Amino acid sequence: MAKILIVDDERSVVEHLRELLTQFDYSSNFITKTNFLFPILDKDPSDLILMDVNMPGTDGVTLLKQLQCHPVYKAIPVIMVTGELNDWLLNECFEAGAVDYINKPVQELVLKARIKAALSVKFEKERSQRLLENILPRNVADELLLYGKTEPQFYPEASIVFTDFCGFTQIASTWDVKDLVKELGRYYDYFDGVMEMYQVEKLKTIGDGYMFAGGIPESNQTHAIDCVLSALEIRNFIRTMREVRKMQQDDVWTIRIGIHSGPVIAGVIGSKKFAYDVWGDTVNVASRMESQGVDGEVNISEATYHKVSSFFQCELREKVEIQGKGTMDSYIVHDPLPTLQQSKGVPNKKFWEAYSGYCVSLPTVQKIIHTKKTGIDVFYLFGKISVKHINELKQVLKPVVSDPSVSKILINVEQVSIIDSQSLGFIISCFNLLQKRQANMSICSINEKLDQLFKLAHLDTVFTIYSSEKDALDALNCSND
Repeated sequence: MAKILIVDDERSVVEHLRELLTQFDYSSNFITKTNFLFPILDKDPSDLILMDVNMPGTDGVTLLKQLQCHPVYKAIPVIMVTGELNDWLLNECFEAGAVDYINKPVQELVLKARIKAALSVKFEKERSQRLLENILPRNVADELLLYGKTEPQFYPEASIVFTDFCGFTQIASTWDVKDLVKELGRYYDYFDGVMEMYQVEKLKTIGDGYMFAGGIPESNQTHAIDCVLSALEIRNFIRTMREVRKMQQDDVWTIRIGIHSGPVIAGVIGSKKFAYDVWGDTVNVASRMESQGVDGEVNISEATYHKVSSFFQCELREKVEIQGKGTMDSYIVHDPLPTLQQSKGVPNKKFWEAYSGYCVSLPTVQKIIHTKKTGIDVFYLFGKISVKHINELKQVLKPVVSDPSVSKILINVEQVSIIDSQSLGFIISCFNLLQKRQANMSICSINEKLDQLFKLAHLDTVFTIYSSEKDALDALNCSND
């Protein structure tokens, strides 16, 4: 059941609307004062908002603009309700982000039809977004939806894994195509579950080959361990299935797995049929590790070996010829070290304690600096601001924002490459808190991508955004003087 929030200061209108919404099988809530809007949405999110234009204090259009600045609540469709219909007002409402309007007094059939249309568009958009997030990593999908494009990223450390079913061509020649695809699908469904279990990124399937990676799209220091754990899980599953098939006197499937660690570029290129992919020499070597591997085993490069040898039993093989690279050492990975496993290759408590020491993500934000300049609290943010840094942002920003003696704040994001929606939402909540006590907050940005984000979210109508720190400091020093 969809939930609808009514924003109107007239009790009779609220009661009438709630009665109609109940008849339409919608649940509803209401507020009569605009300063309750964000608190009630925080507590009880809504699917649609019916907003009166002529609200006391903050008018409906201004409130709508503030909603459009919020990274989460801007997705809520807003239908404006007004008794003063004119072209100028309609244009202002639509420019501010309204999806529709309704005249007062509200007519039952009109209300029902317009709510249904607005909710249909919202739910279809959400379905499309879920589909996109199922194809691409979430942060890449968010960037694509936000900017209309996404830039491939360089990762100095990642691990790439290739798997391939041995003798698949021969097996395929004896199977019915439908049965073959169905069977392959069962294996890949299990592999997908392994990806989720060890938080590694599925990249693609190529016929009977399955490719995944660790350390992307979010960098971490456990990527090689995660990939080996995933590979061993897949290996063990295939071994179990082999035994079952032998008992059934059916075709036996065997797999080869190869892993290499090193720098990669990952992202989406092109403008149609988006696919998240990786490029670089690391990918080529990982592919060779698989093709030159041993049937039924996990073959890793020397680079990967140095990252996992303190966790797993590794067996040095004879040097392997890698096209374009000459000869390289490679290793067969067996199970965790005897001291780090319970039984039958299952990692024990000591394994996970050692693993936890590696679980600090590689920093994508260099630092957050707080200083004072001419009596103004200035915050410098660097690098990529993601959801991982919410706690750091809160620890640094919140005490200052909550301090009644602080009246002027500048956030300098000149060196920020990208900022995610939750971090942006927190900054906006800081602004709302400051606004309540008539304090000033400005943003300094010369980053083209962020400037586009601010304009897209109408932040330039809420914050004062300057292209230089000097201009921002001068303006803040002149304010409230």
